[in-house]
Amino acid sequence: MYQRSSTFVITAQTAAGMLSVLYREGFPIDLAHTCNTSLPSAVLRRLSQRTVPAFAQTNDKNTLDGLAKVGFKTNLGPHGAGIPPPVLRAWWWIFQTLERANISSTETSKSNMVPRSSTSRRMVSDLLMVPSCRQTL
Repeated sequence: MYQRSSTFVITAQTAAGMLSVLYREGFPIDLAHTCNTSLPSAVLRRLSQRTVPAFAQTNDKNTLDGLAKVGFKTNLGPHGAGIPPPVLRAWWWIFQTLERANISSTETSKSNMVPRSSTSRRMVSDLLMVPSCRQTL
């Protein structure tokens, strides 16, 4: 494999953990969306510049060390802030859409936002395995 530039890599577990801070069972989805979009991009980037390196040095350390050992170049994303917020929001929209499309309304909670299907969760976890975001974004 030929790698032209370094790539931001994050495990599915870490990405899901970051999203689950706001998007979790029992927390109103409209309030989560409001909280997620209420911070100015510059503030969100600054927060991410503090949290992304911490996740890289703890949660994803083994994965990143293994990639470095075989010569795969990684980085911390644009401005050292991981995945840009618009990309995270797009992932969450895809996550929600896939889960709603793969379950019936009787398998969801009262708010119709929290899926109960293990099949859709598996598909979503596969989606979150998309490992990278190019430095040039």
